Amino acid sequence: MKNQLLTLTAISILLLGACKKTQDQPATNEAATTGKEQVKILATTSMAKTMEVPSAAMLTGNNKVPILFVHGFLGFGPDEAFGAFHYWGGFTDIIKDLNDQGYPSFATSVGPVSSNWDRAVELYYYIKGGSPDYGQHHSSKFGHKQHVARTFKGIYPEWDENHPISLVGHSMGGTTIRKLITLLEKGDPDEKPGAEPGSLFAGNKKRWVKTVVTISTPHNGTTLTSILGVGNSSFILGALNSVASLAGGFGSNSLYDFDLDQWGLERNPKTTNFSTYYNNVKQSRLWSTKDCAAYDLSPDLSFKRNNTDLDSKDIYYFSVTTRCTNPGILTGREYPGITTFPVLYPFAISMGSYTLNEPGKPVFDNKWWPNDGIVNVYGESGPSNGIIKEYDANSVLQKGVWNHLGVYNGYDHTAIIGIGTLIDVRPFYRNLVRLITSI
Repeated sequence: MKNQLLTLTAISILLLGACKKTQDQPATNEAATTGKEQVKILATTSMAKTMEVPSAAMLTGNNKVPILFVHGFLGFGPDEAFGAFHYWGGFTDIIKDLNDQGYPSFATSVGPVSSNWDRAVELYYYIKGGSPDYGQHHSSKFGHKQHVARTFKGIYPEWDENHPISLVGHSMGGTTIRKLITLLEKGDPDEKPGAEPGSLFAGNKKRWVKTVVTISTPHNGTTLTSILGVGNSSFILGALNSVASLAGGFGSNSLYDFDLDQWGLERNPKTTNFSTYYNNVKQSRLWSTKDCAAYDLSPDLSFKRNNTDLDSKDIYYFSVTTRCTNPGILTGREYPGITTFPVLYPFAISMGSYTLNEPGKPVFDNKWWPNDGIVNVYGESGPSNGIIKEYDANSVLQKGVWNHLGVYNGYDHTAIIGIGTLIDVRPFYRNLVRLITSI
């Protein structure tokens, strides 16, 4: 039990980040600090909310198509957290539950602080098998290794057009999936000249992915990066430092893997001192590069990404939005609900009233205020240039269109994956996979 509590504490800090900087900032909303403004409380959405399957004429699905789950920023894979705590479900193993329900499901593992490009490459090899190739041009541009020694056995090596998969991504997992699809279908013009025919960068891998679901994904970026400072890694390092301190008490490095082999930071299984591994990560060039998650999650780069990682015309898209804030009746500013994880309170308040209007940058106005403590509601339903529709089971589904499954009110960014909440999220995921496998 002691180890479980320590694991929960460490992972909670890891996922939710350090809030000291936000707390130290001057209050941006007097009503939020004095409690003078009345707030409209939104009804909490049930985790058992029905997701109707499409009309019978459209049911051509196959529940044997593997469903692969991709974690977000600061997330972790199935072999970490001692196997006692799960990214998908916390102390409840959602992936196991779905397999028990008859849906072949897998949790994947990619770099928790890496860029969407590096994460997409790792996701490809994690599924297909082999040693990651990050691309000669990309690696030279950012100054890390093109090839690494780590080899993945592949959780679904037969993956191809005749053996497609469905992908479910939480948070940054969704944008990583979008980058992977771009590379699968189009490759990359800067990498193609030297790419082997079967390489990820060669492209021409259409219809390898059947369905995509994004949950709490910042398709347009998150204003939290602006509040904390894009490129300012202090809040990330603060969170990871707490985890390193806790991990040291275990005398093991099996708690967490940064997956930063491309930066020369391979984790040595024979080394039991996690602090040594962490210190090497802390001193890495990663924190001075733009080839990392902190930059990729910014609205500025996200809007640019939306113009390159275009939606595929061969894939069914779905999205889920989470929201933990409620609007103030007088000002319209957003305030975290009582179910919001305490660590996220200052983030939710700051995002709930943040505005910015600078030349050449995205304008942050009141449409950005509703949030889930980490990601703005605006952008969770799909990218700014995507076709977004509210899902209707009676309408003909179209490929290349984002079918929004609705806003789940009352859930912060990690509650939807079963972390930091006592709510059973299994009904949500059972309904979700039932829907996507029916198509």
